[in-house]
Amino acid sequence: MGKSNKYLNPIYKKLYPRKYPMCLLGFQNIPNFIENKNNIDLYDLNLNNFDINSDWKLKRKYKCIICTRCLYFCKEPLIFF
Repeated sequence: MGKSNKYLNPIYKKLYPRKYPMCLLGFQNIPNFIENKNNIDLYDLNLNNFDINSDWKLKRKYKCIICTRCLYFCKEPLIFF
C-alpha cells in the first residue's frame, strides 16, 4: 500500500469485519489495522500462493476475505462480484 497507509489504515480499522478465519488476498504481511493476528491466511504473488490472473484456489473456507487492491491488477475484475 505505501504512502496512503496513514490515511487508509484508520478507515480500514473501523470498517473491516472481525470474523475469523480471515483471508487476505494480495498481502505479504498482516497489516496494522488488523488487531487479532490469529487465524489469518495471506495470499500473494510474492508468497507463491496467489496470482490474480491465473487459476487460484483458497486452501479452506473463510468467514472474511479482504482484497483491497486486487481489482487494480485483475484482468477480469468481475470475478470478485
